[in-house]
Amino acid sequence: LPQFYLGLAFSFGIPMAFAAVRSGVPSTAWLMFTANALWTLAYDTIYAMADKEDDLKIGIKTSAITFGDHDISASMLCHFWFTALMAVLGVKIGATWPYWIMLPAVVWLQIGQYHAIKTRDRQTCFKVFLDNNHIGLLWFLGLSGHYLWTVAATRL
Repeated sequence: LPQFYLGLAFSFGIPMAFAAVRSGVPSTAWLMFTANALWTLAYDTIYAMADKEDDLKIGIKTSAITFGDHDISASMLCHFWFTALMAVLGVKIGATWPYWIMLPAVVWLQIGQYHAIKTRDRQTCFKVFLDNNHIGLLWFLGLSGHYLWTVAATRL
């Protein structure tokens, strides 16, 4: 669970950053916070699946152990809601095409993760955990692309 808390702490920085520069925290910041918390729980559970046998032996209570035999379903459910909230965010911010082309790319990666982790192979689960940065990169590129497209459109 250390990755989960680190991810959650990072996610909490979103509303804190808004509060630092504005008089309040807009709903989009809380939406991003919730989406990031779900994404963190998804990849932390996948990470915990890699160590599940060892963690059971030493008595550590990870998300994969908490979810039991439903760890794959729980991880994919968190991925689903993460992506759904990112789609809601896109609607709220009036996202342009660079943002929206990332949605099917992210879903494609998540489907690939599902097929990989259902093997429950330790090395595969660990690799999937490490590759979650690709999902973050796609959303970062989508948000950045949306911003740059919007700035360019206002200057024309």
